[in-house]
Amino acid sequence: MKPLAYFITFTTYGTWLHGDNRGSTYRNDGKTQRLTSSERFNNYEKDTLTNQPIVLNQSDREIVLEAIIKHCEIKQWKLFAAHIRTNHVHIVVRSDATKKQIMNQLKAWSTRNLRKQKTFPMKIWTTGGSAIALYSPEKLSQKISYTLEQQGQKMECYPDKD
Repeated sequence: MKPLAYFITFTTYGTWLHGDNRGSTYRNDGKTQRLTSSERFNNYEKDTLTNQPIVLNQSDREIVLEAIIKHCEIKQWKLFAAHIRTNHVHIVVRSDATKKQIMNQLKAWSTRNLRKQKTFPMKIWTTGGSAIALYSPEKLSQKISYTLEQQGQKMECYPDKD
């Protein structure tokens, strides 16, 4: 069965490390493991960073949002919702591409556009992310609502519901 859309989430580099008190996910050999808070593990992760953590300011978020909107238009993907936060991105999108292709392309175009505007370190995004297939209209509606209305203070969104 083909999904109606995908709910994609990815984080900025260095802002949500393994051992974080919010919890984290570790993937190895196709298996996903939920990790609990560990100050020791979190400190180890901080010590292995190759550049400073990336926190997106308003201008950066606007650039990322515009890159996502334009890429979806070019690829003729249906963008239902996007919310660009200081340390993560949520997107609800329909495409015939695989969820991995969607995520990789949106991250790549966001990176290109950010680097056109100013110097960014080598790593802007964490490796991978989450991409959940949505098979029912109810799940699609829930993820759109979550993306646009349940993220705290509203930042750069599509569609902008103000």
